[in-house]
This record gives sequence, C-alpha cells and structure tokens, in this order.
Amino acid sequence: MSGARNHAGSIAPAPDRRAPLWNAFARGVRDNLVAEVVVQGLRVGGMIVLARQLAPANFGILKVLLIVSMFATLFCESGIPDALIQREDLNPEHEATAWWLSLGLVSATITGLYLVAPYIAALMGMKGLSFAIRLICLPMFLEGTAIVSVARLSRALKFGALATADVLAEIAFLAAAFVLLWRGRPEWSLAGGLAARFAIHACVVWMMDRHVSLRMPRAAAARDLGRFAMSVLGGRVITVASGNADFLLV
Repeated sequence: MSGARNHAGSIAPAPDRRAPLWNAFARGVRDNLVAEVVVQGLRVGGMIVLARQLAPANFGILKVLLIVSMFATLFCESGIPDALIQREDLNPEHEATAWWLSLGLVSATITGLYLVAPYIAALMGMKGLSFAIRLICLPMFLEGTAIVSVARLSRALKFGALATADVLAEIAFLAAAFVLLWRGRPEWSLAGGLAARFAIHACVVWMMDRHVSLRMPRAAAARDLGRFAMSVLGGRVITVASGNADFLLV
C-alpha cells in the first residue's frame, strides 16, 4: 500500500525513505567542500612561507616522496577500500578479511619500501632521499592500517569525520615542517611534515571509526573482494604512472 489511513479515513502519504540518505549526502558534499577549501588554503599559505626559507632541492625531494607514497599507497590498498564501499551485501566476514589482507599488504609494501630506499635515492641521484623515504615509512604503515576504517566511514557517509582528518593532517604537516625549520633542520622540514601528515590522518581516522574486526579471514570473502579490487588497482596504477612518469624521467 502507498500509505496508511488516518482517523478521517484518508490515506496518509508514505514516509520518504530517501530523505535521510539525501541529507547525509548533502552533508558530505558540504563537509568535503569546506575541508578542501581549508586544506588548500593552509597548503598554499604554508608553501609560500616555506618556499622563502627552503632550497628548491628540498621541494624536489618532497615531490619524489609524494610520488613514492602514492605508489606505495596503491599497493597497500590494492583496491580493497573500493571493493568494500561498492558491495551491497557487505558482512563482517568481508570486513575482517579486508582488514587482514590490508595489514599483510601494508606490512609487505612498507618493508619493501624501507629496504629499497637507498636504491631509489641512487637512481634519482638525490642526496638525502633515502633518509626521507625511511622517515615516512612508519607513518605510512599507520596510514595503511586505517584503510578499512576509511572505507567504513565512507560507506556510512561520515564524510565529516574524513574531512576533519584531512584538515588536522594538513595542520600537522605545517606544524612539523615549521618546528623542524625552527630547530635548524631545513633538510628534514618537508619530509618530517609529510610524515606528520600521514601519522595524524591515520590517528584521527582510527579515533573516528574505533572498530577492528577480530574475526578470521575467509577465502570466499577474499574472492568476493578480489575481483573488483584488482580491476581498481590496475586502473589506478596506469593513471598514477602516466601522470608522474614525466617528472621521474626528468
């Protein structure tokens, strides 16, 4: 039936179940927009000040760190968050399996990155790059452990929590960069700021979600997630590689 009869005998309109979903979506768009404006304002303003205090080589190392971290993040995630978000019938076995899979991928990726850091530095011919890569490894590991939490918050349309994490992470970047600069360590400034950004973002996401599934992983759940996750990973590797290959070659 389209509605219920009231005392006068007329049919009351059925409640619109789409309203809560639309309201959550609208709040998410608003929160993301505000966070993006704040983050970009902090980033542009902070970089203008830092550019006056640091050498161009410092920003070159930052660019390489960002590219390295993008590739590392791709393999840490391996499309798992997207696979969780898109599933209509997500159950606790999927979340638990995603958690253990992501933990294994993060551990392997970050360990590999730590070990190959000197070779990346030698290949790029950048003094200090090896130390900078190793400096961000532990914060990137923390960020990787929050992969499933980010997916859970996104699936629940809690974009305000994610926006808060982004803003606080950018504040942490600038705070760490300026503290290191003030302490006479300009060569560590940007790398230390990036490490702080990863660490604070992960901690805030963990505090917002506060959920860890301790169930054992299931092969069937891994197969359910794997088909979609691999297609996402392949597409993103091509996108990131094509978008940054010119800088790395130069």
